[in-house]
Amino acid sequence: MKKKARISINTKNKKTNYNVFLDIKDNKIYYEEILDNKVTNVLYDKKNSILIRDNSEIYMEYNFSTGIASYYLKEFQKEFNLDLKVKSISSNDDKIEIVFMLEDDLFKYIIDMR
Repeated sequence: MKKKARISINTKNKKTNYNVFLDIKDNKIYYEEILDNKVTNVLYDKKNSILIRDNSEIYMEYNFSTGIASYYLKEFQKEFNLDLKVKSISSNDDKIEIVFMLEDDLFKYIIDMR
């Protein structure tokens, strides 16, 4: 099922907002993000609290259940992990909001489907 949504990714220094069409299937949300002429495929698994972002340069997986952010730099074939601290996760049928710390940066990620 295709659905319109507004995606927000906010930090202390930067606010990014854009509209997408997303698919929802089996408790997973899929969408394509196009920023700066770069296409990123995004998957959010609501059941397991995992956010995956994949483009031509990098694969990122944020596991909010285990507190691990994994990055794979494709050009260099290098993987590394960062500590991820979840402040809050709120989710209903119309909106998902995740507030988390990655290193010393506070992030607020929102999928608003209203």
